[in-house]
Amino acid sequence: MRPTQDYVLIKPHEETVSKGGIVIPDTAQKKATMATVVAVGPGAHTELGYFRETLVKPGEVVIYPRHSRTTDVFVDDVKHFLIREGDLLAVVPAGTRVQVHA
Repeated sequence: MRPTQDYVLIKPHEETVSKGGIVIPDTAQKKATMATVVAVGPGAHTELGYFRETLVKPGEVVIYPRHSRTTDVFVDDVKHFLIREGDLLAVVPAGTRVQVHA
């Protein structure tokens, strides 16, 4: 699957483990969450007519708002989201440990 325009296909990190070792499913979280970029669209035209390429790359880990405007997509029976690149909050550098708190 290849997204169009500035859409990004992400695979959410499904669960978080609390400090006490309890697994918290993604659906129970009320905070921003993390996902891995699977595929990206080529980019989109700005209001001024310039073409802006998509900046995120497949394989990168991103943070996105839990209740953002996403479209659920099942790829090979695995849940993914389509989200606009502009709705992503951050790209996490490889090897960086991040905890998201809202």
